Amino acid sequence: MVHAMTERDVLYRIVQDQLRRHAGFGIEDLYKMMFQATCGGEHLMKNKAEAKKILFDEWEHLDKVQKGEPLREVIDPRGEVLRVNLRVYKKIGGNPRRLFGIFVRSAKDFLSDRDRLIRYWKFLVEMTKSGEIPFSKDDLEDFWIDVERKGFPAVHHTKAYAEANQPAYRVVLQHHWGASVGKSRNSNPEVVLE
Repeated sequence: MVHAMTERDVLYRIVQDQLRRHAGFGIEDLYKMMFQATCGGEHLMKNKAEAKKILFDEWEHLDKVQKGEPLREVIDPRGEVLRVNLRVYKKIGGNPRRLFGIFVRSAKDFLSDRDRLIRYWKFLVEMTKSGEIPFSKDDLEDFWIDVERKGFPAVHHTKAYAEANQPAYRVVLQHHWGASVGKSRNSNPEVVLE
């Protein structure tokens, strides 16, 4: 008998993949990923010109691709939200203008869903209770109380995560990614450069 994977099952796999891939992955990084999966990157689009400048500056100063770094990482159990890793995208000949366009369309079209953010966090708390993820239930609940009190803000990666991974990505919607670059030879989501 074959089981259909539940939303919780897929979320578990996403979290396990992030823990395996990214040293220093902490509770704040977990929340950041859940925020991006449910609220997108619209908060970065308050100043479109500044967002573009930041991307182009970042693009010019990218380090070499990290071992095992994928082109994209699915961060949403529904498969709708991706992190496109800039180092890999640049290495395979990606165009920053095209990516910025995808990012802008994604931010504009993203339907923020706080109820889904809450549901995902409840799944994560359940996973701590059963020992499926290496975080404390109390720490997750305390962090949640704090971000709830602050109105569920966007947050930065932890210092440990940032130092270990040097994150350089943009959050985009899968359908915009697929429509713009999905048919090209370099769009394979499994592209991992050594």
